[in-house]
Amino acid sequence: MKQLTFAEAKKDFDRGLIAAAWLERQPMSDEWVLFFRSQLRAESTMVFVSTREREVRLFKSLPAALNILRDIGFQAERLDVK
Repeated sequence: MKQLTFAEAKKDFDRGLIAAAWLERQPMSDEWVLFFRSQLRAESTMVFVSTREREVRLFKSLPAALNILRDIGFQAERLDVK
């Protein structure tokens, strides 16, 4: 799975290369992970990683994750839950 830092995600979003983003809760945890889907290939999934360690970035709250999405350029207009 391809990894994206904040700068890479913002650049790809600005170039129209990211089709969608979503959050998934970590199993057995209250933390969230941010994923992206490529505009070029529907089956291509990318994960958001920290710039320094290049490890999957875990968000302790939904507002924190949504703020990153907004900073990248997304507009959060709806939240679906199961």
